[in-house]
Amino acid sequence: MNINEVEKLTGISKQNIRFYESKGLLKPSRNKINSYREYSEEDIKVLNIIKLFRLLDFSIEQIELMQKTGEICNVEEHINLLKEQIKNYEGSISICEKLKTESNLQNLNPKIYLDLVDNKKREGYHFNSFIEDYKFYLKRKYIKEFSFIPDNMCMTKEEFTEALLAYANEKKKDITIIKESMYPEFVLDGYMYEADRVVGRYGAVVRCKLKNNGDLPEFVVNKKRKIQVLLIYYLPLFVILALFSWMVFARDGAWWLKLILGLGEVSLVLAYGIYWKNVDN
Repeated sequence: MNINEVEKLTGISKQNIRFYESKGLLKPSRNKINSYREYSEEDIKVLNIIKLFRLLDFSIEQIELMQKTGEICNVEEHINLLKEQIKNYEGSISICEKLKTESNLQNLNPKIYLDLVDNKKREGYHFNSFIEDYKFYLKRKYIKEFSFIPDNMCMTKEEFTEALLAYANEKKKDITIIKESMYPEFVLDGYMYEADRVVGRYGAVVRCKLKNNGDLPEFVVNKKRKIQVLLIYYLPLFVILALFSWMVFARDGAWWLKLILGLGEVSLVLAYGIYWKNVDN
């Protein structure tokens, strides 16, 4: 069977099939004439095993260990982990059940429910951590562009896809390949990227770049706009005023002219400060 037939038969995408192969979980044979992959019934069984355990939230590493040992291991440990996750959700569910009695946000007394959350925490329940919400955005402030060195040379579009999937798995990121090519497009953690490959003395390097500003978090776009306004409008005016001030003071100009220029510079700085503050971060 070829990869298209396997995809239809198992419901596993071609990209994931190639990724599992790159991780050593799947080892299809090659056609001796054209070197194309040929998948057997045993390969289908292996893929279905992978599919089963991934649906049950076992990690790639756990599945790899099972393949090496030939044993279904860590199941009891995994059950305990799932039970812990259920317990965590039960705490939130119990609070939400009480919230169903509320209808008006203005009349809601959050202190009552926060006290309930604290009581549940003392009982061993866990709740979502909002304290690190900002990190979600801060991380994305620095992902307009990134690059990495793949394990292969990315000589074909299939190898390029394998490299991207391997990178996402290593970094524990969600990835969806939108266009498979030597200039692939993909969604990484909800943001659209395009990639290319360059070859240097140390091998291939994959370069990834956000497709447009629409994919940036709003506060990053706003900050970029603030800097553009500073460079295009405020900074040139400030430089011009500073030059005039230097000329007036150097020639011992009239005091009133010095005062006007000085006030103009201060006003310009204050105006930009107000602008920066009032545009959302």
